[in-house]
Amino acid sequence: MKLLIYCAGGLGREYCDVAERVNKQEHRWDEIAFIDDARAGDYYGKKTLTFADVCKLDRADCEFLVANGNPSTREKLFDKMKAEGFKGATVVDPNACVSPSATLKEGVLVSAHTLISSLSTLEENSLVLPCSVIGHDTVVGAHSFVCCDTAIGGNTKIGKRVYIGENAPVKENLTIGDDSIVSMGAVILRDVPESVIMFGNPARAMRNNDDKKVF
Repeated sequence: MKLLIYCAGGLGREYCDVAERVNKQEHRWDEIAFIDDARAGDYYGKKTLTFADVCKLDRADCEFLVANGNPSTREKLFDKMKAEGFKGATVVDPNACVSPSATLKEGVLVSAHTLISSLSTLEENSLVLPCSVIGHDTVVGAHSFVCCDTAIGGNTKIGKRVYIGENAPVKENLTIGDDSIVSMGAVILRDVPESVIMFGNPARAMRNNDDKKVF
């Protein structure tokens, strides 16, 4: 089985490190490679394939992850691979703590020292970076990105393509709308509408996320 990491960059290296730690424990993949049309040759000690190269591979022998920080781009790349018949991997760092009642869907990666609490759900292609807590009964929407050192209270509903920056706590029983960005250190005490960028403590919507980009 091959693991294909879409995007050879800093986040791709982090994904690769998690995959290597998983492999040390269970030898899940015979090969780990990157997909990146803009980068030729090996990267981080791994083979780099173009998308055209990937389309020649046996779908039954591959699974993939999307290592891109922009939620809208995550969605596009995930859908691109799915349209070609590839299956998304679900990868949990050995040092993460995931409740047996939690649901982790296709394409999810959970990083080290992260807690995924009871009856929570990580939807397709979402990512939780190290030292974060996802509270009980919380849903993290498809293609969303939760940065390091973030605590999300229980029974919270995070929409699709949401980006939550480093050290940005979210109060319990709230909703964060699709395509919104919570900036680093913002403190979320009220529901967040769709397609806004939140700053401050307490956080306020400072402008709209019109271009659907974080970086």
